Amino acid sequence: MLWVGTDGFQVYTSEGARRYAVQAEPRKLPDVMLQDQNGSNFLLSSLKEKYILFTFFYTQCGDVCPVLETQFEKVVASIPESMKEEDITFLSISFDPERDDPMALSHYAQFFDVDGVHWKLVTVPDKQQLQALMDACDVVAIPDQQGGYEHNAAIYTADRDMRLFRIFDFYNTNYVSDEVMSFIES
Repeated sequence: MLWVGTDGFQVYTSEGARRYAVQAEPRKLPDVMLQDQNGSNFLLSSLKEKYILFTFFYTQCGDVCPVLETQFEKVVASIPESMKEEDITFLSISFDPERDDPMALSHYAQFFDVDGVHWKLVTVPDKQQLQALMDACDVVAIPDQQGGYEHNAAIYTADRDMRLFRIFDFYNTNYVSDEVMSFIES
């Protein structure tokens, strides 16, 4: 029973199982309309020719989100500029579109090295599209009693066919950067 419950001793937590499942069977991401920190709208599919590394966050978070975005900033900085131009784009996706309008995203971007070109802070204004994207990534954001959310956090990777194919632990940024560069260079 332990063999079955851990996918052959491959995973030991529900988070590990989620990551293993995505790696074993990549998932198609829905084509959602995004709005960035400058108020520009664009479809996720407009990034189809690149790999996309992304996170889910909200600007009012005083817990894991600042840590997640600081770690993500390290990943962005560790990728060579030539790969950013040709192969990769970075998104931090807010799951709180009611509070995270372009002005809030723009203000939050000042705390990190968000250039608005290679790395954008975005939200999905349409709640149904947002939920479809979160569902595809198994992101859970449960409102708490203080106006915030309890949520899982990771760094997600989509391929050029808009399929989610890797979920990384955000605490080990060297591992993320090495893995990302290895699959792009292959």
